[in-house]
Amino acid sequence: MPQKRQRRAPRVNTTPVTDQAGKTEAKTLQDLVNPEPTAEARACFAATATPALRSERFFRAPHSSADGLGGDILSSAEGSEDGISDPELEGDEYEEAARAEDSNGADDPNREFNQALLTQAITSLPNNIATALVSQLIPALGGAAAAAAGPAGGGGGGGGGGGGGAAAAGASPYWQPTPDRRTFAGKRHVVMHAIKVYVLAHLDETVAGLSLDDILPGVIAALPLPDNTGSKVLLKTQFKQNLRATLREAESELNTDLRNQLLLIYSGIIHRVMVHASNATLHAAAKAEHVALFAGLVAAPPGFKLEGEDEFMFAFHAAVDPQNHTLLAFAHKEWPALIQQYLTFLPSGRSRTITLKFVAYTVMSLWQTLTFVPDTEGVLQYGKRNRETGSSARFERIKAWLLDADACPTKWEPLLRIREAAA
Repeated sequence: MPQKRQRRAPRVNTTPVTDQAGKTEAKTLQDLVNPEPTAEARACFAATATPALRSERFFRAPHSSADGLGGDILSSAEGSEDGISDPELEGDEYEEAARAEDSNGADDPNREFNQALLTQAITSLPNNIATALVSQLIPALGGAAAAAAGPAGGGGGGGGGGGGGAAAAGASPYWQPTPDRRTFAGKRHVVMHAIKVYVLAHLDETVAGLSLDDILPGVIAALPLPDNTGSKVLLKTQFKQNLRATLREAESELNTDLRNQLLLIYSGIIHRVMVHASNATLHAAAKAEHVALFAGLVAAPPGFKLEGEDEFMFAFHAAVDPQNHTLLAFAHKEWPALIQQYLTFLPSGRSRTITLKFVAYTVMSLWQTLTFVPDTEGVLQYGKRNRETGSSARFERIKAWLLDADACPTKWEPLLRIREAAA
């Protein structure tokens, strides 16, 4: 068993921004914390801002409704990387929510001007400087940080004042990554846990495919970061690549953990672990056994076929009823032990509840991970989650089948309780 890495205390960024290209913009960002921008700052902004940022919507009259730190930051800073458009990050759905979350100071007449300064700074600086400034200014980007840090910052007050004071005193309660960090390091297990909780609570969306927008609120709460748009910008710029990788790994673990527990629990298996290809001889022997073994598990029990109402009567869960020689779903003698053991690998709490979606997910997951698939050279490879075969349509069909007592006869108590609650 690999040793756990020792957790280190979060580090507060003290690295000065020295890039010459960022000095002018860094000074502009200092004006952001000042509630009264000078006439000189306004003139400088008007002369350097892009036409979009000089538009009149950034200079509304006092007490008009504020946009929050909304779409201009997100569409410019997140929507492209190295000049390449990223469709997954376009059309952010949380923009309206961000306006409400960042509502502290909405009546400040200088709020929108300050937002424009921040937008201009983030989108015009090189990536390394932009992410450094965003991470340094997180406590000043909304009321949530200021409220939490108010005592250290002189009573909290506005979103910038309290947060700035807390940062100066080193008392911020939030995780503050250094500008050069691109991984979650000691916080990775926290991020992984938050993603798994979201996946298991939103299995319909998981099957269809999750985006970074879906998991951001849970990750922000888990780290923790201030619940505002600045945190979302930080995660989707500085940590975008690592966040995607962690999402893929979390989904993969949910599927492979189930298959790996089956190898440990089900009888008649010689090679009970997945052998790495570096051990060529043992890997070949284990793979040969698994090819034959898995083929039987993803077929119907002997004497039956996966067709008609028996489409999902896979042998990894189904068995023949000795009384009337018909198939019973979830009657495999080791099925209850498999599910109970798998639950121990999931986040505690509601994630371990056996629901209709959970049962459908386990059936579809095992069907895919136990099915060997040939690669482009015709070599069989272990199965994995595939959204083309494990589609939303098939997921819905499995759920409907589970609720149909005639098509899916069973004596498994958890499913009987699910049907009773759905009736």
